[in-house]
Amino acid sequence: MKRLITAAGMLLLFFLPLLAGSDEQVQAEPVIEVPAEKETLPETVEEPETLGDFRKINARIGYVLKFEDDGRERIIPVVSTADFDSVFRKNIYGEEDSMGSVFCDEGPYEPANLVIYGHASRTKDRCFSFLQKLADRSYYESHPYFTLESENGKSLCRIVSFGRYDLEDESTYLGWAEPAPCDVREMFSGTVPYLLEHTQGITDAGNGIVTLVTCDLDMQDGRYVVQAVRSDYESIP
Repeated sequence: MKRLITAAGMLLLFFLPLLAGSDEQVQAEPVIEVPAEKETLPETVEEPETLGDFRKINARIGYVLKFEDDGRERIIPVVSTADFDSVFRKNIYGEEDSMGSVFCDEGPYEPANLVIYGHASRTKDRCFSFLQKLADRSYYESHPYFTLESENGKSLCRIVSFGRYDLEDESTYLGWAEPAPCDVREMFSGTVPYLLEHTQGITDAGNGIVTLVTCDLDMQDGRYVVQAVRSDYESIP
């Protein structure tokens, strides 16, 4: 539409002298090049760690995840967006990047089940590639927690399951992707046939669920899904 409006304006400028009854030959106006406005680059934060740090880089970042991974702390910002195409192949700096950004759906409120998506890779140790380690029982048992920071504070998230789903199979249960499950116990029970690892006796105490989703690179349209319950809420100082 913008291109159509611009084109119509140019035609009007060309025919205006003829409409006014001028017999003189219309001469083209000299083209004046206006220098392009410099793009405003995101602020550089040397080692961003908190939600405030990451929002200086990208105002759309809604959450920060932190994982302990065999002596290494992984800090992963999550972009909240309704335009998924903008994050599939662009990082938080807006640069073209095959690994894209870790992201979730932008909503007017924080859902009961916060579903967060991220790419995985065989060669790049970024985004959610490391989550595949949870398929190993010893790793799963020794890494039961991660933290989530949002505008509402920080939560300690206890991992309760690690599953594998084939989205090409129409009968595959997809209740884990529901942002507001009517019955959490029913949702958890529906995932049982797909679970590779599961921790018994942990239920949602009302603080909500966090679901992490990434690619299963051994399946055409497979997904690994981590589900955790939030606990130990603490406000940000």
